[in-house]
Amino acid sequence: MAEKKYTKINAFEICTPKMFGRSYDRSRYDNEQVEYLFNKIMEIPEHDRVFHYKNKMINLTSFQDSADQDFFEGTFISARFGQKQEIIDVYTQTKAGDKERDHGVKNEVHFLLDKRNGLLLTHYDNQAVVGRNMLHRFFTNHAKIAEGYRQTFNRKNEEATILKSAYLKVVSLPSKEFLEEIDRFVRVKEAFMIADKESSLNNEGIEALTGAFEDGGVDDYQQIKIVLRNTLKRGSIKHIKAFFEQLAESNKYDNYGVSGTTSAGSYKTISMASVPQSFDAEITFNENGLPSESELINEMVRIAKTDNPILEKNAGMKQIKEVGDLSDISEEAGEDGESFTQ
Repeated sequence: MAEKKYTKINAFEICTPKMFGRSYDRSRYDNEQVEYLFNKIMEIPEHDRVFHYKNKMINLTSFQDSADQDFFEGTFISARFGQKQEIIDVYTQTKAGDKERDHGVKNEVHFLLDKRNGLLLTHYDNQAVVGRNMLHRFFTNHAKIAEGYRQTFNRKNEEATILKSAYLKVVSLPSKEFLEEIDRFVRVKEAFMIADKESSLNNEGIEALTGAFEDGGVDDYQQIKIVLRNTLKRGSIKHIKAFFEQLAESNKYDNYGVSGTTSAGSYKTISMASVPQSFDAEITFNENGLPSESELINEMVRIAKTDNPILEKNAGMKQIKEVGDLSDISEEAGEDGESFTQ
């Protein structure tokens, strides 16, 4: 029997960073670049498209224009695997089968992407697979198939450059839930900030560190993690919540979080990436416990139009020349002459 119940819709942000001389615009969104990558991924055979990481898997199984032309919609599938388990009938308590180590329970996660600003809304994944980290890793893993686009764009734009290491980024939006979680810590023993290497160009502290690393010959790293640690036996870092609120406004770090002892007495680590901004939605679920896809998409469109936290983020951004004709890009070769056609 169908029933209405509340569920969560998580919010992320897709960014397409660009270099403008010595300035690095890390949070801008250019839709042509993202649409090209998504469509190229969909051309890959489904079994080659999948991405595995630490006994989790994610795949993009559909991507198309939504009924409202401001949006794309689609579906990810996810699963956890790695452990052989016995499946039982929960009513009779008898064995119903076995789940092998390389098998997982398929979970469909519907999403909406705002073409205007890169807001990515995903239905809550009860397996906790489709989050910022897996999404970012999935697209980073496939970014090489857009090398032709990157090179064409860079040739067409004299001042704007897409870096090979940062074609697309998935970012967690600061959430009230994350800040509220910090209030549940009795003692904060460690606070950390993480910045991608490219972010150093807009962050004097990170720039100084990367300069020192370069002087010392350090190379082949992608991120810098800054840690504040209280080593006193019963000590705690103070005022970190207010500091993180300032960080969210400055937009100079890609992730941050805390470790410490909660009011329940356990030691715990939370990060902005693991507690994304979310919205509550009342959706119809069918007798199999699956949500109405049309209602989910409609609710996501409503959120993007009325509660969008990054609606105006592209206002005043530096202009770029779009590639325009995408038909021949897939045939272009990379710097080493390798074809990126899949």
